[in-house]
Amino acid sequence: MKASAAIRVVFLSILFLISSLFCVAQIITGKVIRVTDGDSITISDSQGKSIRVRLFGIDCPEVGQPFSKNATEHTKQLCEGKDVRVDVKHIDRYKRTVGVVYTPENIDLNLSLLTNGLAWHYRYFDQSVLYEQAENTAKLKKKGIWSSNNPVAPWDYRKNKKNKKKKK
Repeated sequence: MKASAAIRVVFLSILFLISSLFCVAQIITGKVIRVTDGDSITISDSQGKSIRVRLFGIDCPEVGQPFSKNATEHTKQLCEGKDVRVDVKHIDRYKRTVGVVYTPENIDLNLSLLTNGLAWHYRYFDQSVLYEQAENTAKLKKKGIWSSNNPVAPWDYRKNKKNKKKKK
């Protein structure tokens, strides 16, 4: 009886420790030193370390797609050379920090790109109602990518491009 109680306490302690690791929200700050494209930036933190950041919950058009340059320019206008705050969600398989980026004016960059029709809501990774509503409103208003007759989602564009390379 005492052994099972001890095991239960150890098990619950380990469970608590593991769950607390996933609940810790991390915020990082830094100056935007590079805008790679609409949904990828690089910041320099207070120690001068470069951190690649991928915007969470959205996917902007790829280079070569309509509105790719517009999305990149929008991101540059809002944050290039400025100090931003990143609400970190996770680190992806490419070792990029994935998060929601806030400008010095407290503008949610991810949401701004959706609102202006310069990104798709990436529902596979994010279930945010706010982001879904922003995309739907941009569609109704035919803003940006939604002004096109048949916009191709970036993940489909990448997949098609990859399949074409395989056929060669």
